[in-house]
Amino acid sequence: MDGMLCCTISNDRSVKIYDVVNYDMMAMVRLPFIPGCAEWVYKQGDVKAKLAISDRNSSSVHIYDARAGTNEPIISREVIG
Repeated sequence: MDGMLCCTISNDRSVKIYDVVNYDMMAMVRLPFIPGCAEWVYKQGDVKAKLAISDRNSSSVHIYDARAGTNEPIISREVIG
């Protein structure tokens, strides 16, 4: 996206979010599912740094506010097709 944030996902159900400029881990989120993949879904200047994370074992995608560092998604959707 804008190169300001980076994230990692792991089989241990954790997501780590990094502030690239300050070389700092700014949040760690524990998920209730094993993540399959992650993608930033925000534009530069957006208030929320939205991160979409798929559930490896279902067709669900959950969107989190990366700056909030909360385990609760903003929205969750089942992807069909």
